[in-house]
Amino acid sequence: MIRRLIAAFVAVCFAQPGTQAAMAQSASKAVPQESLNRLTHSSTMRFVSRSGSCVFGTIKAADTHAITVEQSGPDRPSIVLPTATLLQISQGDAPVFSTRSSWSDVQAVHLYPGESLVVTLQNGNKIQGKPVTISGDSITLKHGFSTKRYAKPDIAEVEYLRFRPESNQFDYLLQEAPYLLFFSGETYARFAGLEGKLAVVLYDTRKPEDNSAIVCPRRR
Repeated sequence: MIRRLIAAFVAVCFAQPGTQAAMAQSASKAVPQESLNRLTHSSTMRFVSRSGSCVFGTIKAADTHAITVEQSGPDRPSIVLPTATLLQISQGDAPVFSTRSSWSDVQAVHLYPGESLVVTLQNGNKIQGKPVTISGDSITLKHGFSTKRYAKPDIAEVEYLRFRPESNQFDYLLQEAPYLLFFSGETYARFAGLEGKLAVVLYDTRKPEDNSAIVCPRRR
């Protein structure tokens, strides 16, 4: 969590003027299948299937039909996961891809600097802002200098607009040798805002609501 906070802070503080608005617009246009192709191939993630099974590893290859995962741990072969069987992909506690509609996922999301929620109302209006409170029946968003409560029955969709996951190497440098970040190409890509953002749909009234807990066995 601390590593994600620092990575997000780096991206926000040094992004060029206008870059964040462009990233937000681009991310909001991406459909879930397209967003799979934008995920980094050098960050360890958790892949949860609709059946409840969990796989941990890095993405070796991805397209609209399947993801090939290089599993974490010794003597674990690569595995191909059809996208139709995926429920959610996350980095730590933060989702990067989701096919379910879950209000509990909206309530559980942790936003970092530069990240936001995009709420689409039943009338088609979109509001992007920082959540002040999220209860079981509403969201209160801060947008600019205004704060407003939106009742759940008035909401059609909630997207989590987040930075793309940082690589395992970036994480390692943050922990062990921060001074080496100055020699990392990823650092400068984040400075320039080139890493981009992902729009993760957490809640969609066009789908059945699923608030069940996602539980994976402890990694060995």
